[in-house]
Amino acid sequence: MKEDAFLAFKVVGIRNLRDFIISLQAVTKMFESFPEAYKLLECDDDGNYVGIDQVWDMEQISPQRLRGVIHLAYNGSREIRFYSTLTLLEWYEPVGLEACQSLLDSQLLDEGPALFPHRLWGEDCAYEELAFRVVRPIDDWEIQKPLIRRFLSPEIYGKHAFLEGSFKRMLIPRKERPHTLHFQTLAGDILSAMQAALDSKELQYPVFQASLCLRPLVAMGKVDHEGLESFFNLPPQQPDPRFEAVSAARFLPDGGKALYDRWEKSSDPEVQEWVRMFRNH
Repeated sequence: MKEDAFLAFKVVGIRNLRDFIISLQAVTKMFESFPEAYKLLECDDDGNYVGIDQVWDMEQISPQRLRGVIHLAYNGSREIRFYSTLTLLEWYEPVGLEACQSLLDSQLLDEGPALFPHRLWGEDCAYEELAFRVVRPIDDWEIQKPLIRRFLSPEIYGKHAFLEGSFKRMLIPRKERPHTLHFQTLAGDILSAMQAALDSKELQYPVFQASLCLRPLVAMGKVDHEGLESFFNLPPQQPDPRFEAVSAARFLPDGGKALYDRWEKSSDPEVQEWVRMFRNH
């Protein structure tokens, strides 16, 4: 969300922003030395370089390109398999779910340098980038559900970085998005993921990662005022779990009014800013 990124950049300052830009430059034309991957993942149909983001945004995917990317998702190097799988999921192709399962089974994500370093904190969020795309409306719930549960398992959520929060926000059930109503059945898994993060000895930011579970859990009625207070009363830190508590309060039955009335009296100007941001969100 825009407000999350704004507040985070405000805190980390220009040094981390510069590091992020350098990492983006390193990714540019990442597959130039692999002609087939470069053509399929970074070029348009005329062979002109456009970058992987523009390939993801293509409105028409030729059968030849689709077949080629599917092949790469199963047979390329570690980096190529990862970005080919992301591409299939970006295109909302059901075969992307199967490719994702295969990639997880291979355990390639656990080997080698970061595949998708977080723009602010530097942790490799490769698992989160896959998970975020898996929960989108690909219309194959029978494959999606076990795959989502796998991402929420202690073996993944308790060991690997999920710092963007995009995956968890996608799990919030919303009546206006019918496919999200399936996610109510995952409440127990999200609770387990939160506990796995809290118990983790491997995560760099375990409490913050746990706090990212708050929004869907509050929306599902599994975390109440008291649960949010337990995160809100933590000391300030970066990244800050208190921000997630404040943002999740709006999903309470009263819209968070009781908590916001109390929290806006905080002596911390940053907390006051968060309350103003979310009170009428």
